[in-house]
Amino acid sequence: MTEGGSEHGRGEGGLSIRTASRLAWAVCALSLALTVLCFFLIDLILSLDAPIFFYWLEPTPVALGYSMIGAIIASRLPNHPIGWICCAIGFIAAVEHFSGEYAVYALVAHPDSLAGGNVTLWMSNWVWILMFGLIVFLLLLFPMAGCRAIAGGPSRGSVPP
Repeated sequence: MTEGGSEHGRGEGGLSIRTASRLAWAVCALSLALTVLCFFLIDLILSLDAPIFFYWLEPTPVALGYSMIGAIIASRLPNHPIGWICCAIGFIAAVEHFSGEYAVYALVAHPDSLAGGNVTLWMSNWVWILMFGLIVFLLLLFPMAGCRAIAGGPSRGSVPP
């Protein structure tokens, strides 16, 4: 830890606990806002008798759960990567959901009404790769599911025989 870091409430990375907490909760609020906007778009799309984005159910609990759990962990332990990875997974799931619904509204339900329909369609088809990559990376960070546990070697929490 840097000298004087504990006096100002700063962690090892130089980010204060208050700033880290605000950033984590801001990412959580943005994820929740995008998810709420998705349901407004779903309502608009259904009112126009158009099909909704097929994968609307899967990213919704991921966006809500991971962003809230990530905000709780990152606000209490700002130097721990698991909280920030959970925040990122929740945000990416919200972006995937929103971009899918936006693309359906802009391209199918009400064509040429909104700009960027093709870009959000492309984004909704590719952003899930980053989300699942972060989920795999998150699973590898846990002590019992780490690389050594997969390879059959001892993990940090194991006791020698």
